[in-house]
Amino acid sequence: MKKNFPVSFVLKKKYKLFFLSLLLLTCYLQGCAFFKPKSEGYVLLNQETFLLKKKSKKSDYGYSASNPIKVGGKDKEGVLNEKRFLNALLSPSGKPITYTRMGSCCPFPTPNALFGKEGLLDIYEIRYQGLKKPITLYLNFYDYEKLYIPKGFTSKKK
Repeated sequence: MKKNFPVSFVLKKKYKLFFLSLLLLTCYLQGCAFFKPKSEGYVLLNQETFLLKKKSKKSDYGYSASNPIKVGGKDKEGVLNEKRFLNALLSPSGKPITYTRMGSCCPFPTPNALFGKEGLLDIYEIRYQGLKKPITLYLNFYDYEKLYIPKGFTSKKK
């Protein structure tokens, strides 16, 4: 037996669906928290910058291939997470830095490899006004770990 619904019920249902779709689209375009990228618990200052609160106690954090900065994200947000981390850094006096990706190096075992069982570290050269010699930092976008401010840097707060 087929039910006949009143026209007003069908129209109301269509309007509800339309307004729900419109609400979700607006929320997405405005950047509602529901749609913000989830970067393994990392806090974002904005879409391009992590909030870094604590300084590393290890002097080789990021300066050594044996102790890289693990931003995670792999193939989905890996490169973006590297940029988010680097965008958060400032010089010791709080001035902006610039960075250039110099390439990849140093194969290492990881369960999060894109192919096989090994990943590669990305090497970035950091510069800022008054720095005599560029600084090299090693970043790992395969694995996640709590992020710290490397020695010799400060970070953005806003």
